[in-house]
Amino acid sequence: RLMALVAMDSLTREVRPLSGRISGGRIRWTPPPGAWKLLCFMCVKDGDPNVDYLDPDAVQLFVEDTHQRYYDRFPEAFGEVITETFCDEPTLYRAQGRIWTERFNERFEAAHGFSPEALYPALWYDTGPGTAAARNYLFGFRARLYAEGFMKTIHDWAAAHGIRSTGHQDQEEVLNPVSVAGDLMLCGKYMDVPGIDKIGTWAERPTERFYKIVSSAAYNWDHSLVMSETYGAMGNLPWDSLYSIAMDQFAKGINVLIPHAAWYDDDNVTFLPELSSRNPLYADGLYDFNTFLGRMHTILQNEDRFVAEIAVLYPIHTMQGDHRFDGPLDPYRGGVEIPYLDYVQLGQMLT
Repeated sequence: RLMALVAMDSLTREVRPLSGRISGGRIRWTPPPGAWKLLCFMCVKDGDPNVDYLDPDAVQLFVEDTHQRYYDRFPEAFGEVITETFCDEPTLYRAQGRIWTERFNERFEAAHGFSPEALYPALWYDTGPGTAAARNYLFGFRARLYAEGFMKTIHDWAAAHGIRSTGHQDQEEVLNPVSVAGDLMLCGKYMDVPGIDKIGTWAERPTERFYKIVSSAAYNWDHSLVMSETYGAMGNLPWDSLYSIAMDQFAKGINVLIPHAAWYDDDNVTFLPELSSRNPLYADGLYDFNTFLGRMHTILQNEDRFVAEIAVLYPIHTMQGDHRFDGPLDPYRGGVEIPYLDYVQLGQMLT
């Protein structure tokens, strides 16, 4: 699918849309003086077997093929036994962070009132003073399509069937989320229970730095619960570590802790720990630990609107404006180095 055909002057960075000048398979345009190059932007299938997260129609088919099958089988269990949906690590990382969708242009134009064609070069190039604005238009709208296409579609189905939606993104600890989650905070807007994943060691996955982003998503859109999937791939942690990790989360807004640590087959544990009564390392202390978690949940979960004394600006427009495709860093590392981002450090100082 042709998304944009433009000419860009390499010297002045002027951009001229040309898709309207295609006729009979030819481009009919006489370039003025300058160092012009033609740029053709195509949307192609990435070969990933997952759904097109940015297309609510595609996600609706996915929901009908998964969630709806459970409801068709066990309708009486919904709301009592089955209480939530859980999405695990959806991501924009596909195609090296260049995930797109065929209907992007028409949906953009319906939302903003103009065609995005002239903005496309800014996804890769510096196009002059308007670069940051162009990237914010495109990356910002992509993040909106992601949140509304995937998270909201599932949320709406869950609400219609008497349950809540929760889950978490892949790689929440990337400082600039544009290449992986789009807008990490916006991802929580359409989840009943915004979530995060505490997995691996601090050096590998410093998720602690981002608890406040996810809990802030809940506060901003008046969700009372904030979930953390915790302890996965962290090894056989001692009890003091298990407690301290939980308390750190509770202090930063988490009030639903889901242990990623109980396995159906304790002879085939892929990621330690096996945090169940079958494990002699934890059997004697598990009752007290579960009681502690349950009491903390009871204390911290409430339906009151959260009121804060301090506001911290979440610099999503800076992050979108400085991001570009195929940057020097892997998308799992943010794609582009932005050395002056300090919102996470500021959040740590305040907590």
